[in-house]
Amino acid sequence: MDDEKELMENEENINEQESKTEVKTRKSNNVGMFVLVALIFTVLNIGIIVGGDYIKPLVESTFGKTQGVTVEEKVKDFKFEDVVYDDTDLASSKGVEKPGIAGIVKSVNNSIVAITTKTTVTDWFDMEYASEGAGSGIIFNITDDKVMIATNQHVVADANKVTVTLLVDKTYTAYSVGSDVDTDLAVIYINKKDIEKDVQDKLVAAKFGNSDELEVGEQAIAIGNPLGSEFTNTVTVGIISAINREIEVSNRKYKLLQTDAAINPGNSGGALLNYKGEVIGINSVKIVDTTVEGIGFAIPSNTAKPIIEELVNSGNIKRPFLGIYGADITDSLADLYELPVGVYVQNVIENGSAGAAGLEKGDVIIAADGQKILSMEQLTNIIKNHKVGDMVTIKYIRELKDKREVKVKLQDKTTFKQGNIENTRERVVPRFNY
Repeated sequence: MDDEKELMENEENINEQESKTEVKTRKSNNVGMFVLVALIFTVLNIGIIVGGDYIKPLVESTFGKTQGVTVEEKVKDFKFEDVVYDDTDLASSKGVEKPGIAGIVKSVNNSIVAITTKTTVTDWFDMEYASEGAGSGIIFNITDDKVMIATNQHVVADANKVTVTLLVDKTYTAYSVGSDVDTDLAVIYINKKDIEKDVQDKLVAAKFGNSDELEVGEQAIAIGNPLGSEFTNTVTVGIISAINREIEVSNRKYKLLQTDAAINPGNSGGALLNYKGEVIGINSVKIVDTTVEGIGFAIPSNTAKPIIEELVNSGNIKRPFLGIYGADITDSLADLYELPVGVYVQNVIENGSAGAAGLEKGDVIIAADGQKILSMEQLTNIIKNHKVGDMVTIKYIRELKDKREVKVKLQDKTTFKQGNIENTRERVVPRFNY
């Protein structure tokens, strides 16, 4: 049974949706929990209040549905390098009246927004209620007709309606441009025509800096909305504690900036700034544990920029898609069950790349692109290094005796409806029967 448990724990699913609240790390010291910062996107109200009579009405969906950006409306070929900044708004310029942290905050404050979401949730009795949440966002571009905002995917995931608060107290309806669960990034926008002229004149696009130039020990400033609108544009200060810190959240590994600047529920999607007032990270994750303090994480700006650009230009991120659910067959499991070391195919996604090439549930993948496969993580990394449409050579064993080789044409993950993926997932049969 311990070996079966090990197999279950090693299972990786490259299609799994992001967890909305929290997940435990898999480190042996069990340091604590990584919490997506909007818990760290903070849940403000969950439809029914225990002991009370207050029930929020259901929310009519206006976000990411009929009013999203159409292909014709998209800003074509958007690049951060093309954004024109007013140097007098940057903390490093002579135009800032106050030096140091105060000057940095003054220069960027009007670029940081509060985000409120409304989502329909279902309780144990199949009754639907409205849940309200809060996060933060960063204005990164202002066009003739739109104010473009970057945030975390988990902040706006599954939202029926999203509103954005500018300049602390001006609230407007926002619409979806696109989001990417694999990097936890999303882009939303406000129609400029909805914003009063005096408010428009005060808005500033934050300048994204070069996170590759950061060094451990540099000053870091976090701006966001912990606990929602009650503490809008809260500023905390610390240092860059580590660079390229690898953490795992919901079976996905991220390389993030670590900081001790306080990041609290509601800070998700907010800015982590350097001493120049440039955005060098998007706040995303923190560790929550009674024995831990001051460990927060941000998506590096150089990771975020190309994703944001692609979301603006195309609305999604094209990623190669193998289309399997797999589990590691380790050396110990291989010895116990007399199996080859590799990846056990628990199931194949309907109409996915692997299924179209002939792979079936129960196959064991032993090589890809000429590399011996030892884990699902290794296989996933090989696939990630390809582009949509590439051919990948897969070697596998069927029924523990028949060694086969097949070429798989990688499809675009975004073309698959999540419902189809989830339905396949529900049909997964536990690993081995014995």
